[in-house]
Amino acid sequence: MGIFLKEILEKEGVSQAELSKACDVSTTTINKICTKNLSGGNISNTTKGKILKGINKLSDTNYTLKDIKFN
Repeated sequence: MGIFLKEILEKEGVSQAELSKACDVSTTTINKICTKNLSGGNISNTTKGKILKGINKLSDTNYTLKDIKFN
């Protein structure tokens, strides 16, 4: 069972803007995921992979896609 992206960002002390820069995904898209205004089924695997890489760049934890809830 995963953790919502918003909760991971809060836990890691990372802002949506910081993640956006680290993973080259728009802040708007990240905000929509965090506010659950974008269904996980509507997020491409490429975008999910970019977000994962960005989170892992900015945190000491090594997350996997299974750790993140996108919906």
